[in-house]
Amino acid sequence: TVNCDDIPNAPTNIIASDNCDEEIIVSLEESITEGNCDYNYVLIRTWKAIDDCGNEATKAQLITIQDLEAPVFDSEPRDIAIGCEETIPTPSSLTATDNCGTATITLEEEIIEGICEDTYDIVRTWTATDDCGNSTTTSQTISIGDSAVPEITNLPADVTVSCDNIPAAV
Repeated sequence: TVNCDDIPNAPTNIIASDNCDEEIIVSLEESITEGNCDYNYVLIRTWKAIDDCGNEATKAQLITIQDLEAPVFDSEPRDIAIGCEETIPTPSSLTATDNCGTATITLEEEIIEGICEDTYDIVRTWTATDDCGNSTTTSQTISIGDSAVPEITNLPADVTVSCDNIPAAV
């Protein structure tokens, strides 16, 4: 049993001997029994030796090939924090490498509400899935916050007045 990227080569030095013939040709045939995906299957190698009288011997090797490794993301997004007035960045176009084939990448976004209207988190989750269903995920959290202190404007200037001339509140 081997991983799909570690299939051994067929040996070329297989020999056969016989009590009457000095040299017997050995032939190799390969066949495949399909599995549940392109990279899960059984490779059957059958060596056949036939002597000059038509006597035949066969030996088989079964190699079970499996894809058990999930794809690997080529890069990981980083978490960021921005203010509510800033532009939310577009999702990154992530890629992934798979040892046996290609990976399909999907993206899901979830919004988690914060303590007030202008604060929340966006959680982006990318999933890379190969042809045999192995998958891996990576995520990014974008925290949107409102940390700016309100600014009071249009204040009247400080004045000094006598106690009997206090201005009314505006």
